[in-house]
Amino acid sequence: MTRLSERLQQANAERQLTVRQIADIGGDGVDKSTISRYLRGQHPASPRDDVLQTFSKALGVPVQELRELAGRPGGEAAPYKPPPEVNQLTAVQRRALDGIIRAMAQPHETNTEVSTVDELASERKTPVSKPTRSHRSAAAPSPYSDDAGKRIRRQQDADAEDSQE
Repeated sequence: MTRLSERLQQANAERQLTVRQIADIGGDGVDKSTISRYLRGQHPASPRDDVLQTFSKALGVPVQELRELAGRPGGEAAPYKPPPEVNQLTAVQRRALDGIIRAMAQPHETNTEVSTVDELASERKTPVSKPTRSHRSAAAPSPYSDDAGKRIRRQQDADAEDSQE
């Protein structure tokens, strides 16, 4: 049995709640079979945060404690609330941001829900082209892309010829 399951059983022994009551009080939509598995110690090595939140609400155990018992950083008790500017993002941008947040919250796991650039691009109405030389020069101009750059290149060429003589 895991330390997490032992702590959940201990807290539930004090409250004497049924699996159904834990699910109802927790209110996060976690099904009864999941709750039962956690109480028996048959849960994944890295529990989902919504499950931990459910147990926290129902059993009165701080969610940070449950996260730490599960081998994860304690984090904050309250859910993250993004700034109001997030409402200006498109659906594709929001999914990308969600993927970044998931990846940051679970750095030791491979996150299969993070979308690739190609997956996100396929959902856009206008295609996103992959970076090419012309895109790079437009985004980050080369010092050789203007007249000053040409002068520098000519000076370097002249210096190279002088050094060969």
